[in-house]
Amino acid sequence: MSFYLPRAERFIENYNVLSAQFKTEDKMILMLGALMYLNSGKQVETTSIIKTREYLRDKTAVFSSFRGINELIIAMMANCQSDDRVFIDEVLATYDKLKSSGFKTGSYLPLAAVNVLKNPNKQAIEVVIERMSDIYQKMKQNHFWLTGQDDYVYAAILATTLQSVETISEKTEYYYQMLAENGFSKNNGLQSLSHILAVGDKTSDEMLNDVIMLQKTIKAMSYNIKHHALPSLAILSMLNDNSEKLANNAVELANYLAKHQGFGDLNIDKNMRFSVAVGIITDYFMDDASTQLEEMVLTSEIQSLIIAQTIAISTALMASTASIMN
Repeated sequence: MSFYLPRAERFIENYNVLSAQFKTEDKMILMLGALMYLNSGKQVETTSIIKTREYLRDKTAVFSSFRGINELIIAMMANCQSDDRVFIDEVLATYDKLKSSGFKTGSYLPLAAVNVLKNPNKQAIEVVIERMSDIYQKMKQNHFWLTGQDDYVYAAILATTLQSVETISEKTEYYYQMLAENGFSKNNGLQSLSHILAVGDKTSDEMLNDVIMLQKTIKAMSYNIKHHALPSLAILSMLNDNSEKLANNAVELANYLAKHQGFGDLNIDKNMRFSVAVGIITDYFMDDASTQLEEMVLTSEIQSLIIAQTIAISTALMASTASIMN
């Protein structure tokens, strides 16, 4: 775990700076922001974030999907880019293209637009959107009652890969059914997990065995990963071949975070703390891509994982907020 501690400390510093400025914001949004700044390598400048947020407000209507829970998330994402205003303009343009293609407005569509825009394989936006629509329709065919607008973001992630739509559909359904046969509950969290697993380049059996082993290892350490935190298992399985060691490190890092102010059980549940720990570990592999991950190629692969991890945490945050409101 010692490899990850310097990053954990920078993450905590980022969070403390954000929480000192944005006192009334949801703590998980600020943790997500701290993770995004860690991934970008940029220093948190709250004055700059406020200016970016004001620009986003100027460009969107009061009842826009970019307001509410998305407002600060998108502002921090934009602030981590080389040009925040260009990023916002491009995300808004991509969002409009998604709406024109039949996707419904809502809290999840802005995040899908971000992922379509930042696709690591640099496919044309129109191509990715068309693939995203086809993938989403396949999701609904396989799991009509489970598939909702939260799956827009996963459809976007999958659309940015170079796999065929049919291959993606077959892989996600294989993971869903096989994991259900191995003790995972059939629910929306399992569907999200199966979506992220389909991004990986290991064989289906390798990915499946990794995730089953990861869940058992983590559960033995008193962490029962479930619901919208399940995609974190997929992230870990793709980082290297020693998934069991990574599972232990992730739990140890989550426990380390729990000892710091703002990260205890009164502030964040164990599932989300584990997801944050996985995000910190993923950042380590981004820097170490030339050594630890030579076999994956591959900075673009790890960038995909970082985006997927950010989206997974964002989606979990929105889902938990929606359940509270209901």
